[in-house]
Amino acid sequence: MRSQAEFQPGCADAFLNLGNFFHQRGMIQKAIAAYEEGLQVNPNDEFIFSNLSSLYIEEGKKNPALKMINQAILENPTRGLNFKLKGDIHLERQEYEAAISSYSHAIKLFDGDWKNMKIETYGLMAGIHKILGNYNAALAVLQEALSFDENNVQILVDIAQTCLSINQEEAKHYAETALRWDPDNRFASRVLAGYYEKQGDLAKAKWYRKKACWKPNGH
Repeated sequence: MRSQAEFQPGCADAFLNLGNFFHQRGMIQKAIAAYEEGLQVNPNDEFIFSNLSSLYIEEGKKNPALKMINQAILENPTRGLNFKLKGDIHLERQEYEAAISSYSHAIKLFDGDWKNMKIETYGLMAGIHKILGNYNAALAVLQEALSFDENNVQILVDIAQTCLSINQEEAKHYAETALRWDPDNRFASRVLAGYYEKQGDLAKAKWYRKKACWKPNGH
């Protein structure tokens, strides 16, 4: 790979590949060294900035990680993953408003090829709103996610759990919808158990509690 770099002056692809190679094998320090060497060849390589930021996050080096991802964003402000990583760093640092801002940018930039990452980002945003006690804001984010992926059971369950603190009937509706798509979903059953407990229907509450604890095929 180093010989490849010699034939491509000013191109850091060889070091990007080398860093990936080491990272996949758990050789984190060697991966970091390869990426840092790549930046000496091309100080503007956004992919190295992004990968290096991810490694710094793994190592708990939050300030260098943020510096790297900011550089990646400067080089390519249209790449959603960079803003997602920046949001992750802010979340780790408990900088919640900054994390929400970065995640919002990421969601706008993710296209159809990034569906799962976009759904994950919606979930992280909603989680932050819940940490801050903003359940209506969390619900709005989750509703937007559901409009993007209307049959996603995890989103339905997240909405049901969030609604327990806001609107009991809505919680019931979304939990039942989740169970129609996934009859064995234990989290949806727990929501319904909680709903019926609040309604005073202890028989149904008990039934859903048992369903929440039941494991298919005896596993």
